[in-house]
Amino acid sequence: MAEAIGAIEPTFQAQHPWCGQWMLGGRPAHVRIDDEWLEMWMPLCGDARSLLPCQHGLAGLAKVAAGDYLRAEMPASHTDCGPAFRILRRELERGLDHFEGVPEPEAASTPPFENLAECLSASGVPWSPKGSAWSTPLEDDPAPTSFAIAEALGNALAIRTTIARLHGPSRESAEALTHFLLVLNERIRLARGSMTPDRMVLEVVLPAGSVKPALVKQAVGSLWTGAAAARRECSALLDPEIAEAYLQFHLKGENA
Repeated sequence: MAEAIGAIEPTFQAQHPWCGQWMLGGRPAHVRIDDEWLEMWMPLCGDARSLLPCQHGLAGLAKVAAGDYLRAEMPASHTDCGPAFRILRRELERGLDHFEGVPEPEAASTPPFENLAECLSASGVPWSPKGSAWSTPLEDDPAPTSFAIAEALGNALAIRTTIARLHGPSRESAEALTHFLLVLNERIRLARGSMTPDRMVLEVVLPAGSVKPALVKQAVGSLWTGAAAARRECSALLDPEIAEAYLQFHLKGENA
C-alpha cells in the first residue's frame, strides 16, 4: 500500500502497512484499507450538521459524517489500491469544493456513460425503465413497496431510495434525524444518508469513471442492507418524544 500510494501522492506517510495519511488542502487526510475496502476521511472546515442539507446535490462519493469529517470509500484490493486511491482522492477534493461553495465544472453535453442500459443490465440487478431513470426493488416481495432509482446527476450516476418523508418535523426530530444520518455515514460503506427539504434518502453517487457493473451491484447491495434498518429508525425519530429521548441518550454519551 505504501509503495502504491507513495508513487501517486508525494506527501503520503505510512503509519502501518495498511494505513497512512497525506496533506489535502492544508489538512491531514487519512486512508486505510480494511476488508477489501479503501476508506478515506479528513476534517471538515465547518459543522457537519449544517453541511448535511447541502450534500444531496454532491455528484460524487464523498459524504459528511459524525465528528465533522468528510469521508469516502470504495472496494479495493490490498495488492492494487492505487487506482482506488486516485478516485477517492479526487472525490474528497470534489467534496471540499462542494461544501466550500466552489462551482462544479459544467457537465458535458453528452452523457458520460453512453451505454448505461447495458451497464445496468450487466450488473445482474433487475432494472426497469422509469421515464429517464431506472428502478429496482429493494425487497424480496412479489409486490415490493421499496425501490432504488438510478438516474444521472451531472456527470455521475445517482442510485437512491427514500427512507423517510418529512412533513414539518419538530425541532427534536430534525436534530435527531441529522445526528442519526451523520452516524450512519460514518459506519456504512459506499452509500450515504442525505436530507432534502421533504425527505431523507439513502444514496450512492458514482462518478462517471466508476460506473461499472460490479460497482453498480455493490451500490444496490449497500442500499438494500442499509435501507430497512434506516427506515425503521427514521420513522421512530419522527415522533418528537422518541427523538428527545434519542438526543438525551446520545448527546449525554458524546459530552461525557
